[in-house]
Amino acid sequence: MDLQATEDLALALTRFDLRRMPARVLAGLLLTDEEAITAVQIAGNLQVGSGSVWAAVDVLAQRGLIEEVPTPGTRSRRYRCPDQVGLRLMATFSTALRVMGDAARRGIEHVGADGVAGRRRMEALRTFCEHLTRDLPEVLDRLDEVDRSRAG
Repeated sequence: MDLQATEDLALALTRFDLRRMPARVLAGLLLTDEEAITAVQIAGNLQVGSGSVWAAVDVLAQRGLIEEVPTPGTRSRRYRCPDQVGLRLMATFSTALRVMGDAARRGIEHVGADGVAGRRRMEALRTFCEHLTRDLPEVLDRLDEVDRSRAG
């Protein structure tokens, strides 16, 4: 696995409200040639301690960004990214957009009629968030259809 490619992807994933180590672990899982790998393998690929990987695996599993793969006849746990990991990341983004839009609405009230420049910026931010929040589910539905047609 190319460590630089992993680091580049991890940096991009931090934009989705992931801390650095969970982002690195998710990037490692997305870029591996294996269908599923153990936390020890992830640690080796990333050249980090397995304890930090275990903590990251817990965070990612709770958010539904990775899943445990049963491995019959062994006690080792193997992990993979679900096929819909992009949709799950976008769901996080959608939540952040709603929160930001709400904050912009409150900002407009705070600035009031006298704050022309601040009000203009807050209204632009609110409009941006509202449009993306409204349109994102439709985009995600279309992507889901594309994924299903590839699989079927």
